[in-house]
Order: sequence, then C-alpha cells, then structure tokens
Amino acid sequence: MTTYTSPTSLSSSHPANVSSQASSLPADLSPSTLDTLPILTSILSRLQTGLNNPANALLSSSPQNGQSQPSSIDKSPFSTAALTTKDIPTATDDLKHGIRKAKSQIAQLPDMDRSIAEQEEEIREIEARIAEQKMVLQRLGELGKGVTRKDQEMA
Repeated sequence: MTTYTSPTSLSSSHPANVSSQASSLPADLSPSTLDTLPILTSILSRLQTGLNNPANALLSSSPQNGQSQPSSIDKSPFSTAALTTKDIPTATDDLKHGIRKAKSQIAQLPDMDRSIAEQEEEIREIEARIAEQKMVLQRLGELGKGVTRKDQEMA
C-alpha cells in the first residue's frame, strides 16, 4: 500500500513551502514599481511633440542673451512639456532609477538563484505528490461509499 505524506509533514526548508516564501518578499514590491511602460510612453510622446514642433522646442531650450542656461525641463514622469533630443537624459532619470530599483527588488525574490532544471524537477515532484493525493482521495471516496452501502443494508 502507498504511504501518504500530509502537507503538514513537509519540512519548512522545502522550496514548496509557500508560507516561508511569502514572508521573504520585499515589502515595497508592487506592480507599479515594475511597470515602466507609462513613463516611457510619456517620454516618447513628449519627444515626438518636440520633434513635430521644432519651433516650440527650440524656444524652450534656446539660451537667451547668448548665455547658455541649464536645461529647465519638467522632470515629472507624466509631464506634457515638449522634449528635445538633448533633454532625453534628464527626462529619463526617473525611469532609470525605477528600473534600477525594480532590478534590485527582483533579485531579492525567493529562488532567483535556482536554475530552470531545478525548478522543473520541483514541479515534477509536486505533480507526483498531487497525483498521489488524488489517488488517496479516490480510494477514501470508494471506501466511504462501501461503508454507506453496508449501513443501508443493515438498516
């Protein structure tokens, strides 16, 4: 007869133990941290506006009285002010910082150091355990039906 291992008998160091992994997630990890598309779309739209209206972009970035001025572009990620190509490095600072932060948070996720082969092996082990648990449940169901029939026959 096949022995059954209950989920509670799994060791806490087993990679499949979800409760220990859930507590190791970075506290400030959120989908918005990983989502760079809105910021990138905004920057590209601003650049396109600057390229389509070169007069406006030149006026906003040209030095006055022959003196060069530091770029005074709006650095907020969702600004609508036009950008020139020279403003791109400054405008993308927030995006670069966000990507750096997301990379460091992803590196902190559990099992990031495991290879694909190790993960596939764990998946096979878990699938085998699930199949075994289904068989045990099916046997218990059959035994329960048999007991119910005997009780009905005795009554």
